[in-house]
Amino acid sequence: MNSDTPLNFAARITAPVLRVVYSRWVGVAMVSGLVLGSLLWFATRERLPRSIAVATGAPNGQYHRCGEFLAQAIEQRTGRRCQVLVTEGSVDNRQRLMRGEAQLAIIQNGTIAMDGLTVIAPLFPDVVHMVVRKGRGIQKIRDLIGKNVALGPMGSGMHASAVDILSHYGVSEDRLGGNSQAYFRNLEQDDSLDAAIVTTAYVNQDLKDLLGHAEFELLDIENREAISILKSHLSPTTIPRGLYREGPAVPATPKQSLATTSLLVAREGVADELVRAAVAALYEDYPHAPLEDANQMARFFSKDQASRWQQLPLHTITETYFEPYKGLILLKDFMESMVATKELSFTLGAGVYVLWLSRGKLIARRNDRYLA
Repeated sequence: MNSDTPLNFAARITAPVLRVVYSRWVGVAMVSGLVLGSLLWFATRERLPRSIAVATGAPNGQYHRCGEFLAQAIEQRTGRRCQVLVTEGSVDNRQRLMRGEAQLAIIQNGTIAMDGLTVIAPLFPDVVHMVVRKGRGIQKIRDLIGKNVALGPMGSGMHASAVDILSHYGVSEDRLGGNSQAYFRNLEQDDSLDAAIVTTAYVNQDLKDLLGHAEFELLDIENREAISILKSHLSPTTIPRGLYREGPAVPATPKQSLATTSLLVAREGVADELVRAAVAALYEDYPHAPLEDANQMARFFSKDQASRWQQLPLHTITETYFEPYKGLILLKDFMESMVATKELSFTLGAGVYVLWLSRGKLIARRNDRYLA
């Protein structure tokens, strides 16, 4: 008896057709996924911008001088126009980065929130200088209460760090006199200003000129070790005798102080090529800069000094620059992840194949029931 009934014949014809159709759809889905993934990667990856802006600080200030050097070196390395932005300082610089108005910025460590930012490199020490006008009865920091003290423009790291340090002694900004947002150099022209708290690099020419006047002196920062324990971004340091002038020496005796670090930062997701250019500018171009240019700005940390700085994580490109073998470790980790992915794909594929066989058996059983 011929068992090839119409129902059985249909079942024998349908199964191969379904296998072909399903296999084609699987192939189309895989190719579409690869194409879509490639397009998404290309569309979302960070590329070197057509123009680059470096947010710095006040004109002729140390941040601005260093920004000018970096901009010139980066422009030569990338071929992209690189401009220097005059800003209020660290707080303002963060806002410009987050708004996309700048791609790089120099900020003072400890004065702004670092979420959303990445540290490209530590640049140089920023040292706290407690400058007072002689004859105003100021012998210690709490004597600043009720006095007119220049803390720097609002939005600057100088202002933020001054307020932070004063808070340790129970001196809030509202307990000072007026003009707290004045620039410290205003002490030369404005006799109503009694003092200034200046956090800057040693070679700041404005500070050197100010301390060249005999009517100003530097105070010690009392209990600096305690402050450094409570505020990890600050570390004890000493301003050496005669740093700013000789005959008579200014300061006349070494002064106890605190120092933080200026940082070159960018927004997270910054183009790797821009980071490479900035790092190369710091550790390859700067050591060969003309001496007169180098003497006009704060001395950058050497590659060795910067590689030992550990207060905040550095960008992966910078870490790899300091430790070339770290790139091989990252490659090894990537290859291991690829192997793990392959094993996972194989396992998933085997599972899908088993499910496919099970489905085929279920179809066959259903057909057998129809034929019975």
